[in-house]
Amino acid sequence: MKNEEIFYVLGQVMLKDSASEQPEIRQELLNIKRKQLRVLLVNYTNDLHGLGIEMDYGPYKAVIKLLDEMTLENDFDQLMDHFFAVYEQ
Repeated sequence: MKNEEIFYVLGQVMLKDSASEQPEIRQELLNIKRKQLRVLLVNYTNDLHGLGIEMDYGPYKAVIKLLDEMTLENDFDQLMDHFFAVYEQ
């Protein structure tokens, strides 16, 4: 999975308005933990599915699996550092 795809998925829950030309990171999520982010993504996808939105949930499942497989906090920190660098305020 490419970083662009991962960042797109993360952006769905981490950004105030992911469709904006200059999306901003939700300030309350700047210090999010890996497990918290996983829960946000699971809840987000469950909400979309519950609303009957038909879309490809594969990328979301792949990012959730990626988070599950991260055994080192350093791996998560690096991922988030790269994400935050893309959306610097």
